[in-house]
Amino acid sequence: MRHGHLWAWVTAVAAPVLGLAVALPAHYPYHFDTLGRLGLIYLATAVFVIGGLLSLKPLLTARKADSPGPTQT
Repeated sequence: MRHGHLWAWVTAVAAPVLGLAVALPAHYPYHFDTLGRLGLIYLATAVFVIGGLLSLKPLLTARKADSPGPTQT
């Protein structure tokens, strides 16, 4: 991500999201969906999403600055 590769950001965000999407539904059939059990996971997810969005803006800005502008003939 330091080099401005968008694929690195997508991979860093997608891996935990996929893990959460697989693991979280397994808690509901057995009634492990209480706030005491999953509350910290929800909090960590919110912090992760906010951090991911905050890191995306500078990444896109850096990519735009590095891309060549329109050429004039």
